[in-house]
Amino acid sequence: MNSIDDSAVVQSKGNDGSVAAIRVEDFTSLLCAMNRLIVLVGQLAPLKSAKLGIADWLILSNLSSETPIRAKRLAKTLGISEQRVVQAADTFAQAGLTAPDQSDADAGILLTPEGKARVDAVNAEVQGLLAAALQGREKILVSANKSITILSRISESK
Repeated sequence: MNSIDDSAVVQSKGNDGSVAAIRVEDFTSLLCAMNRLIVLVGQLAPLKSAKLGIADWLILSNLSSETPIRAKRLAKTLGISEQRVVQAADTFAQAGLTAPDQSDADAGILLTPEGKARVDAVNAEVQGLLAAALQGREKILVSANKSITILSRISESK
């Protein structure tokens, strides 16, 4: 017997004409799984050995492109405050991992060669872990990212 109240289920017609149920319980279950994933990623050996939290690792990883990124844009990309990005960039700069872009008065943030080497090393280890975990299901990251982007539309709903 299904314990879900029928009033909590909304029917939705897909592009192919199929009908599917939209249940808040499925959404909350997904959010719980995502939260567990974030906690588990924070405990990965490559991050721990590099003494990086998830937010710091994401900031450094997003800076790895050799193109300066402004704190405001990086904050929006990561879903964290601009203040948090600036604080992290200051801490990274003191450690020699980042530097302000000197070619622009409204400077973005750049990785130093040392910062790039450090994040590349961490990312290579994480990539190895991902390859082992996703063996045979390599496309799942792209699919999950697209799904999360679509689910993010909830913030645009009225």
